[in-house]
Parts: sequence; structure tokens; C-alpha cells
Amino acid sequence: MRVFSLFAVLYIAHLSTAKKVGFFTNFLKKSGSSQYDGDFVVQWLEDASTLAGHSGVFLSPNQSAVYYCCNAAGIQSDGSLETIIQPPSAYGKNLTAPLKARGVDVYFVVGLDEQCVMNECWKSNPAGLNSMISLAESQGFDGWIVDYEPTTNYTNQHAELYGRFLAALSVAMHAVGKKSGFCASNWGIVDVNHFAQPYAQSQVDLVSNMGSYSFPGAMAPLQNYLVNAIRHLAPLGGAKAISSDVGTMMVPPYKPPINFNWQPDTLSQFLNFVASQGVEQVTAWRADVDDNYPANATQPWFFQALASFMNN
Repeated sequence: MRVFSLFAVLYIAHLSTAKKVGFFTNFLKKSGSSQYDGDFVVQWLEDASTLAGHSGVFLSPNQSAVYYCCNAAGIQSDGSLETIIQPPSAYGKNLTAPLKARGVDVYFVVGLDEQCVMNECWKSNPAGLNSMISLAESQGFDGWIVDYEPTTNYTNQHAELYGRFLAALSVAMHAVGKKSGFCASNWGIVDVNHFAQPYAQSQVDLVSNMGSYSFPGAMAPLQNYLVNAIRHLAPLGGAKAISSDVGTMMVPPYKPPINFNWQPDTLSQFLNFVASQGVEQVTAWRADVDDNYPANATQPWFFQALASFMNN
């Protein structure tokens, strides 16, 4: 049985007997506001129709986890942690507890300053890492997913330093029974095939492959990337550490800012290949993640393909 996740954020724990599906979903934010209002989030989560899907937290009865994105917090250049959600208790009371009560794993996405990476700030100032650990423990969520996507400095040194941060986070999270992960792709230093060794040694629990969000017009590039990533990440468990991410598609007249270019046949073909390689998790990124479209605008065949993956 497989799992799928939802990017808000959606993560699924590694179970050898279960596939998982998760979703990345955005925070429910008041328009024009840079702060997340706990009461506003509670209002959405406690509404029955919202829980059925409108908020994007639950887009499918099959999902096993939610990843709240982007970003729920950030490690600053000096190593400190900036928390976006206020008060910090809203991480648990408003965003975690309602989902944990439904048996769903909850992860938050954390950003990372490049200067911190290059200076290994977590060594000189471990306050940020310590805050991440204490927040996960006190608020009851399952772990952190690091989203670090620098657009320059694609060097071995940079990847090595980032891998060291991921390893430090993983060791600290595992010590308290929590999990860690990071967003990978097919470009820059987050390309786990080009910069393989630092990530293979990072001890993370989840490698979320953003490189498969969109269908590029041919299946071979997606398949080749996945096969190579499984090989390169063998020290992490290979296929069992990878989530193959796909972007959702919507019914007309909704036109999200990102068209992930999937059709029923291409999505099914890709997910069948994912399953054949032993990958047990798929994570769906909402095409409407920035726009608060109703969840019932997602194409029905998209959910059918995820359900088939779960039962494959």
C-alpha cells in the first residue's frame, strides 16, 4: 500500500508495507497580510466543508500527510530561526492538532539563508536548529522539510556544506523521534544526481523530488532521473527515501499560474513507472497553491491516478 502527500505540505512516514500520498498546501493567509492569523486558520480548519477539501488541507481521502509551505520558518544568516506563524502555539493548536486527530502526518517547510550555509552558522550558533527541534516537540508535528533553492554558486563546496546542514538537522531530529527531509530537483545544487554524495550522507528521511512536477513532453527524462536518483541515494534507502512529486491539474474555467501539463494517460504512465521502481510515496503540489482556488476544482482523474498508485 502506498502513500501520497499534499504540498501545502504533505509527508508520509516510511513504511515498507504502505504506499503514501501527500499534498503540499499553502498556509491559509489573509489577503495582503504577511502574518498568519491563528484564529483565521482555525476558522477554516473547523468548517466541515473546508475539511472536505475547500481549504486544500484535505484534497483526497487517501492522503497520509500534509506539508505546510512555503516557508513556515527560516534559518537566518546568523543561525537564528524566524518563525512566520504567530503565535508559535498556532503551529500545533491550529495547524497540527486537527490533522493529527485524523491520523495525518504533519510537516512544515523551512527556508535557509545561503550565507548561513556557506559559513556553517549552525556550528557557531546552534540556536536555530535547537528552536526547530523544540518547536516540533512542543507543537507535536512530525518534522521539517528544508526548501533551499539557491540560483547561483552551483559548486561542489556549496552542495557539501548544504549536505552538512541537512545531516546536522537529521541527527538532531532523530534524537527526539522526529523526521527530516529536503526538496530536490534536476537543477542547481539540489540536483541529487549531479551532487550525489553530500545528500546520500545526509541521513534525511525524505527526498522530495520537485523535478517531476511537470510533464516535459516525453517520459524518458522523468524516468531516467528517478532511476539515477534511486541509485545515488542508496545510503538513504534509495526508492524508499524518495517522493516523486507531481503538480495537480484543474478543471475549467480555473487557470492556475502553473500548468503542470499532465493528462490522464501520462500521469498514470508515470505513476505506474514510479511504483515499478519501488518508490512508495507521491507528493502532489497544488497548482493553485498561491491562489486559494477551491479544492474541488482539481481534476477528478488526478485523484483517480493517485488512488491507483496507492493500490498498485
